Amino acid sequence: MNKFPSLALIIASIVLAVGAVGSTVIGATAALKAKAMTSQQLSVTGSAERVITSDTAKWTLSVVRNVDAVSLKDGSTRLAADVASVKSELQKSGVEEKGIVIQPLTVTQACESQSAMTYDAMGNQVCSKIIGYAVQQVVIVESKDVQALTKIAQELPARLLQQDIVLTTKSLEYFYASLQGIKLDMLSEATKNAKERAERIVSGTGAKLGSIRTADMGVFQITAVNSTDISDYGAYDTSSIDKKVTAVVRATFTME
Repeated sequence: MNKFPSLALIIASIVLAVGAVGSTVIGATAALKAKAMTSQQLSVTGSAERVITSDTAKWTLSVVRNVDAVSLKDGSTRLAADVASVKSELQKSGVEEKGIVIQPLTVTQACESQSAMTYDAMGNQVCSKIIGYAVQQVVIVESKDVQALTKIAQELPARLLQQDIVLTTKSLEYFYASLQGIKLDMLSEATKNAKERAERIVSGTGAKLGSIRTADMGVFQITAVNSTDISDYGAYDTSSIDKKVTAVVRATFTME
């Protein structure tokens, strides 16, 4: 028997090998073309801005009475009268009763000195010698009349001080309650801005902008009008009446 392969068998093997290589080349070429097509896309960021005016004001204040160690009951009685006077003045100034929330009374001990402080079994500070108490109630006032409540917050503390009522502002905040109503419109504007930017980028390249593939919404930034403060998680400034709202959309377009 001939131990060497026949010429026909050798030729057949060569043909099969060439065919396999050819298939591999064709497959690789197709893959490269597909990759090239998918890589021909452009990602841009679009934004939209609006200036809004707050439609709700929130004033958080505290009314305090400081009394000596034996006058706690008297202090709480006087504080109740103080809070009633504050509520009356607010209503006289035009604040609706439903916009006034009076929180529960709190009492804080006043120690003779820090060295007189000890700790109980739970680790809480305890006065070894109490010389008095601070009796306090927090009042929260909300109004749709932003300018009016701002004026009240500026003037009422000084006026009540003449009546020996100590009123302290904890915060004066401004909100835009209709924010949800403009978010969708602003996202649409930001997407349109992204497309306009993409068209400008490709205009000088000879390519043509295709359809949008993806659009991802960024966080909303609500800042003071001239502020540059932003946050990765979104900002919401409550200190200013006029605010700037910025919406961001990251969009990807195909290129033809």
